[in-house]
Amino acid sequence: MEPASDIIQCHSYSGYIPDYTERELARLHAGRYSSLPHFEIYGLADQASTYIASRGEQPTTLLLYRRNGAIVRVLNEGIPISVDEARRFADHIFRQDNFSGAILFRAVDMPATPPDVRIQRVPCEQDSVLPLPASQGAYLNSLGAGTRSLVKNRLNKIRREHPGFEFRIAERGQVDPQHVHAILALHRQRAHSGVWRKAIHLDSDEESRVMQMVARCGMVGVALVDGRCIGGSICYRNGDVVSARFLAHDPAYDLYRLGFLCAWLMCNACAGRSDIQQFNFGWGKEPYKAHLGGQVRTLSDVAIYRSKGHRLRMAPLSVGLTLRGWQFQLRKLAQRFRK
Repeated sequence: MEPASDIIQCHSYSGYIPDYTERELARLHAGRYSSLPHFEIYGLADQASTYIASRGEQPTTLLLYRRNGAIVRVLNEGIPISVDEARRFADHIFRQDNFSGAILFRAVDMPATPPDVRIQRVPCEQDSVLPLPASQGAYLNSLGAGTRSLVKNRLNKIRREHPGFEFRIAERGQVDPQHVHAILALHRQRAHSGVWRKAIHLDSDEESRVMQMVARCGMVGVALVDGRCIGGSICYRNGDVVSARFLAHDPAYDLYRLGFLCAWLMCNACAGRSDIQQFNFGWGKEPYKAHLGGQVRTLSDVAIYRSKGHRLRMAPLSVGLTLRGWQFQLRKLAQRFRK
């Protein structure tokens, strides 16, 4: 018999999010796409239910989810989750809800699953994460010689030619809203120029959501020359993870590789802080992320079906995931040919 302290107990709260959810999500599943501010500001928390697995008095897993027909969709994305944890959640939901036929996780970091007809795991996305070294010196030394030389050269050059250059970091309520608007305006300018294929779509509604996110969990680095914003990085900090959202700069400062400098200065500001362990560059594997120490992580969509029969009956879900996996492989192949 297992000691009582080793027994994992599972509870779910239908249509309810407990008061401690934000704190525990930040502790257990830190990251932008698994944070309560993200769920609430983007309307995902409406009618969401909560699942908590605990060992003794200590929660070990906390997932938010919603049911749409026979599919229970887990809202947490970008999180590491083990096969055992996912199965435990699925089995709990299937016991509690006779109408559910499949559990769907989107873009999670799950190890390869052993053969099981009930589980469909499809690699579908990639992001880049930087495990932060213990000090800023250790971070700089961890980078390649070419990157170290570039950073030192361009930083010295912009400081020499623009003595009023500075890079300020602020968090949450200390962030100047005008700096956020200025960085977003630079992003929009770059996107409209047509030279930036991967620019994030930014309309007035999204800008409003960004401002709300910054107020609740923002960490913003702004590059200034004589007090004027010339670039910066808008990030969200959830628990010990900082997630990049927008990186933009004035093209008049391209000579200094200002976008790259802003990204490095932001990572460098996080390095050595005991309360920050990881920097997430976001989707994709652009070269600058690797130069700054980002490690590519492959994320998967995972469906767990109630039974083999349910997997057959829910063919649209199964086929849709398979197609999504093929699209991901085709994108990777296209990127390889472009190199």
